Amino acid sequence: MLSANASGGIGTKFAVQPHDHLYAVDSHGITCSQVMHVVLRRVTRRIQNDKGSQAFQGVVHLPYATEKFEPVDAYSETQLVPTSAYDADGFRNAFAVRRSPVFGEEEFEAFMGDGYRSSGDELFRMTEEFFAEHLYAPAPVAGRRVYFCFNESVHVVLKRLVMSARMLEAGVKVDKVSQQLEQKKGRPIAHPEVGQHTVDACKDASRLHRSPLEGVVVVAVPFGDDAAEPTPGTEPYSAAAFKQAYQKYEHILDVPNSAEILESKQFEAHNKPYYRR
Repeated sequence: MLSANASGGIGTKFAVQPHDHLYAVDSHGITCSQVMHVVLRRVTRRIQNDKGSQAFQGVVHLPYATEKFEPVDAYSETQLVPTSAYDADGFRNAFAVRRSPVFGEEEFEAFMGDGYRSSGDELFRMTEEFFAEHLYAPAPVAGRRVYFCFNESVHVVLKRLVMSARMLEAGVKVDKVSQQLEQKKGRPIAHPEVGQHTVDACKDASRLHRSPLEGVVVVAVPFGDDAAEPTPGTEPYSAAAFKQAYQKYEHILDVPNSAEILESKQFEAHNKPYYRR
């Protein structure tokens, strides 16, 4: 885990590597993660090798909202609202693009806007499995998995990363035993999920867990919601507020010439006609 800031001291700015898989994370997927997603997409285009060609071969994944599909508060009710419903504020004017749908939104689109759901809803049991498999413990990749986390999402991501990796490790063991059982007796393990919890509990009690998060970096971004609470004199959620957040966030990245991208984009947006659909 790292804590990045813009002071420029040793170990404070984060250097993106060519094969990184990058995730921008906050609680609701509306402000901080969306701005950071724009930052990451634009600065990675400027990473060059010694021959002057584009060097970033990794992936900038969709923004992720820890509370949207996996509510933390057991006593709260959640309404799944499409991310596009929030585009009436200054985000599009700031960056000349709409917000990106959050991670998992396409897969669970059918459940959007259909009322409030408690944390124990059956839907959230499905989403827990989905994110464990595709976000927190996906198939191995060539580069690191890097999660840029804002505010309370840091703790949530750390906890879910560890638990998902532990259950994945236990699942591999159970699958192996199940295959051996099927070969010998003609039937696999009847309840593999019970076996996973048993293996995990045994490993935890005997302290046999290896580090399940090799190649994973969680970057704690020590800023608040700068679009919702901008500097005095700036209207919340305005284009100016989002631009301030962008400039603040991009300074934590150790990427040359990244500030020029926003200036260029602002110029393009200023000279491009605006069409409302």
